[in-house]
Amino acid sequence: MSRWSRSIHAIQQEIKAFLFMTALIMLFRLLFIACYSYQLESTPAKEIISAIWLGFRISLKTVGFMTLLSILVISIPHVFRPTWPAEKLRNIWYGFLIVLSTFLFCGRIPFYYIFQSGYNIMLINGVYDDIGATIATAIHEYHAVPIFISAALISALLCLLFSRLMAISTQSFSPPESKKQWRLTIGIGTLLFFTIAIFFRFGGAFTYKRSIHWESAARTSSNLLNEAILDDMQALYRVKSIATRINKISNIKLNPSEIDERIVALGGNPTAPTIDEAFTKTIESTRLTSQPTAIYVILGESYGAWPLLDEYDDLGQYITLYGKRWVTSPHSIATTSALAPSSGTIGAVNGLLTGLTDTRMYPNYESVTYHDT
Repeated sequence: MSRWSRSIHAIQQEIKAFLFMTALIMLFRLLFIACYSYQLESTPAKEIISAIWLGFRISLKTVGFMTLLSILVISIPHVFRPTWPAEKLRNIWYGFLIVLSTFLFCGRIPFYYIFQSGYNIMLINGVYDDIGATIATAIHEYHAVPIFISAALISALLCLLFSRLMAISTQSFSPPESKKQWRLTIGIGTLLFFTIAIFFRFGGAFTYKRSIHWESAARTSSNLLNEAILDDMQALYRVKSIATRINKISNIKLNPSEIDERIVALGGNPTAPTIDEAFTKTIESTRLTSQPTAIYVILGESYGAWPLLDEYDDLGQYITLYGKRWVTSPHSIATTSALAPSSGTIGAVNGLLTGLTDTRMYPNYESVTYHDT
């Protein structure tokens, strides 16, 4: 078999693999939406179609990357080296991707049930949790064993289907007859390759402005559909990106003079021996005739305090009887005009305790919390 024949064969094999992986990821996306379809009762069909289309576009990036690695490591070496075991390596590579995609999909179903999200930063945070307890919970509460067995069986079936697809004979084409035709063929092929690569790189677009990225994928009114847009590989990429940013934020390197400058800028005392003491404020004048024995802070989350507003009294004050008692008590201070310091519970509590908004740090997963007491 000539280099030309090996090239034509490799191109067709990679196209078949690309179409198979794209169809598989799209199938998993549709099954995921179907599994939680009860959350879409009031969602317009237009948004569902839009989510599927956007998901297809962003998955072009995922499958395009898979195929690019196969082309570089498997197909191209085989073109120049006939003994290179391209078919075997291709089956191994895509078989691994099929197994990985299947297990990730099967794991996404209970993960979304727990967190109402595809794979997110909790994967990283979970490393510091009790692994034994996590595994026990997965087995006893979320059917990990039958899910694992099902994923293994489905993976085996899909790998068999893929190997059958790869075994289908490819078409042969006559090579160019002249040097001019060779140059023209190579030129057109190279141009077509890079055009398709750019198109896949930007998720069905040719510019970053028109591309789709995990940060801009939430384009519907449904949380389910927004998470369905991201395939599992893109969701893992989201985890990696967020973890990298958190690491950059939490690893701050300042010399003593820079620390003093920032303490002064924040209204602290740069001569204090510790950071805590630098920002400690002591009220010397007596503000209360009798000091309270305890102070309780009730923090409303996700607009959960709306029943306490007067305009909802017609619903029946029994709904908020105890809440109203705290709000109207002369011994309490209440406000409904507060900006959220973060997009989640942990960050909001962190903001309440430290006064620092949107730090994007997880206090319960900082090293000081699980190494020191």
